[in-house]
Amino acid sequence: MSNRPLEDMLRGRTAVSVAPDASVTDAVRVMTANDVGAVLVMQDGALKGIFTERDLLRRVVAQGRDPAATAVSDAMTTEVVALDAKHKGYEAFQLMHFSDVGHVVVTGLPDAAGFGVVSIRDFPPGDLCRFETELEFEDHLWQVV
Repeated sequence: MSNRPLEDMLRGRTAVSVAPDASVTDAVRVMTANDVGAVLVMQDGALKGIFTERDLLRRVVAQGRDPAATAVSDAMTTEVVALDAKHKGYEAFQLMHFSDVGHVVVTGLPDAAGFGVVSIRDFPPGDLCRFETELEFEDHLWQVV
């Protein structure tokens, strides 16, 4: 599992974002063009939320809403799961596991935006299997004690 700081994992990557009043269709186009599964929702340099593929499915498609007429602010997740850039990759994965999310917002990055996103896809599959096994073993130990 990655012992690298999140800042190192995200070095060279630019945060992908949209405004809260962007349509869901526009957000999905941005996600597709950048090959990402989530976009930050930013307004005047402030983080307002995150819009993910899961939000698209659960809050737009499943509810029969028109993506072209739905603002991202009406479908985004406002209570983001976040870690400072100094935390390690395995800590982000652990947070994803226990919070049941696929993306963690990274704060405190030195770039202009100051934010980034790490996703479950940033971890090699072999590492994920090993780490999930370790987490399950740890959970088991806590239940025994």
